[in-house]
Amino acid sequence: MLDAIDQVVSEFNSLVQIKKNIRIISHYDTDGITAAAIMISALAKKDLKFSTTIIKQLEKEFLNKIKNEIKNDEIVIFLDLGSSSLNKLCEFESPCFVFDHHEIPEEVDMENVKKNKNIFFINPSLFNEETSGAGLAYFFVRKLDEKNKELSYLAVIGMVGDVLGNSLSRINNLILNESEVIVKRA
Repeated sequence: MLDAIDQVVSEFNSLVQIKKNIRIISHYDTDGITAAAIMISALAKKDLKFSTTIIKQLEKEFLNKIKNEIKNDEIVIFLDLGSSSLNKLCEFESPCFVFDHHEIPEEVDMENVKKNKNIFFINPSLFNEETSGAGLAYFFVRKLDEKNKELSYLAVIGMVGDVLGNSLSRINNLILNESEVIVKRA
């Protein structure tokens, strides 16, 4: 998964040179909000222009509205949501980065997603891993700039908010180690 994130960061760095605005759309729970906070902090440090929208879910009407509003110079980043909307996101003309850990429904045409040049999708289940949306955002921004390692504590909050603290997978342990959090079992 971390190798895939490296590739996505490389694509993002190339695109951000020509696409001057970033639209962040994130889920409204603890995981989504901390994922957004991680992304916002990292993009602000790079002095990039962005806007943020926090939503409950990606509904068809919202996606149609966003698709029509997106300007030619925008990148869209979906945090802690988007796996179930990949078919619709394939219709977008602007680059879409999707960092989501939720289940990918059977009706999603993954072959179409994989060959779409505008979709950059990271879901830990594709790599037999487990982490939160905040964890995915963290690994992305950490690769953008190693100094973003200081944001690891936010990834821990997202992890705990999604009750992944009990699931100390290899990836989640990496986040805990980098955040210097001490884990105590009650």
